[in-house]
Amino acid sequence: MSWLKRSPFASQDAAARHMVDLLAAEGQTRGMPLTEGERSILAGEGPVSDDLAAKARRLITEILEREGASNADPRGFGGAMEWASDGAWSNIVELTYTAVDNRCPPPRLHGWSKAKDVFALIGCGLLVVLVMSAIVTAMVFIFHLK
Repeated sequence: MSWLKRSPFASQDAAARHMVDLLAAEGQTRGMPLTEGERSILAGEGPVSDDLAAKARRLITEILEREGASNADPRGFGGAMEWASDGAWSNIVELTYTAVDNRCPPPRLHGWSKAKDVFALIGCGLLVVLVMSAIVTAMVFIFHLK
C-alpha cells in the first residue's frame, strides 16, 4: 500500500505544537516573537484575540509563501498542517485555513466559462432525474408493480 502515508508526528496535538513552534521561529526571525501564553492559545482551542489572530495570519502567510507549492518536507508547516487538521481543530489550524482562504480567493467566472458551468450543472441535474426514472422503471419491470 504505497498510497498510505505514515504520520511523522506522535499525535495530532504534536503536529499542532510543531506548527506553533515553526510559527514562533518565524516570528523570532521577523521580529514578532510569540510569548508562551500566545503559543499555548494557538496550540489549544478557544477564543483568540484579534491582535494575535492578525499577527499569526501574517506569519502563516509568510511561511506558506516561503514553502511554496512543494510540500516535500513532511515535517514542514504544510506537512504538519495535513496531520494537525485530522479530527479536532486547534487555533493554529483554523488560522491557517483562514490565511489560505484570504490569500487565494476562488476565481470568478465570466463569459463562456460561466455559461459552460451553468450548462454542466443543468445537464447533471437532468442526468440524475433520468437515472432515477430508469431505476424506478427497472424496479417496476422486475417486481411487476402496478
